[in-house]
Amino acid sequence: MSQTWKITVAVIITAVVVGGVVYFWQANELTENWENNDSVVLTKEYLVSNGWGQEGRYGSWIKFYTDGTFDEGLAAETGDLPTSGSFIIKNNSVMLKTEKYIGLPFNEAKEKYGENAIYVPDQVLTLREFDNSLFFTHYLERNGIIRYWNRSSKVSEGSERMFDSYILITTQKDLKPKINSTVRSRPYDGSASYSFNSCDPTCETGAPHTLAEVYEGVLARTRFKGSVNGVEDYWYLVNIELPYYSVAKINNEIVNQAMDSLLAWIHGSELE
Repeated sequence: MSQTWKITVAVIITAVVVGGVVYFWQANELTENWENNDSVVLTKEYLVSNGWGQEGRYGSWIKFYTDGTFDEGLAAETGDLPTSGSFIIKNNSVMLKTEKYIGLPFNEAKEKYGENAIYVPDQVLTLREFDNSLFFTHYLERNGIIRYWNRSSKVSEGSERMFDSYILITTQKDLKPKINSTVRSRPYDGSASYSFNSCDPTCETGAPHTLAEVYEGVLARTRFKGSVNGVEDYWYLVNIELPYYSVAKINNEIVNQAMDSLLAWIHGSELE
């Protein structure tokens, strides 16, 4: 792997860590933001029975347990330590108290793991609802930052969403790309198409990924139909998840890198 790509990956990982693991609030703020959300009541059962993480497969995650404890970590290649602790619920917020760092008190973890042990102060996360995501409808937030999506709160079939100036209708159809399907940057025939490849040993010479390796399913369709090879059908917005050390390219230029979710288009005639 090239040194340039290693640096690029390190930068991306750092961005994920900053957005998903390092907390910028202080303990003296904990009396704030105990707010209500009328659409869903936050209970221990609600926290425990749902999966919590990011919209894509990478980034921070948290798991709640019936005994009032939690585990928290990062789905990425990083040296930061997974943490655990206890939580309490008040109104529609949950207060997290981090107590262990890979099973050790902070001082012991700091002595053993050095800079990989990052202190996490107590934090309050509030449950809220969002009506514009293509993925989920509820999340836990702090100071206007979405910390964790409820990955079980799927957007309902037939909901209206906006993406890239297009009004879309969400769909949960289990559609798969046909052989030689084309993934496009815009929902019309002749728009630029994507290719995907690994960066081992470099992003210029890495082996290509098949569409089946990166395809995660459809999210929504256009309200209009377009023609491709004489066939009229909707355009479908699809979710592409790149593996580690991989890129998406248009005209051999890198436009999307590992650990990003890429939303792109496939014509309905190329799905089955």
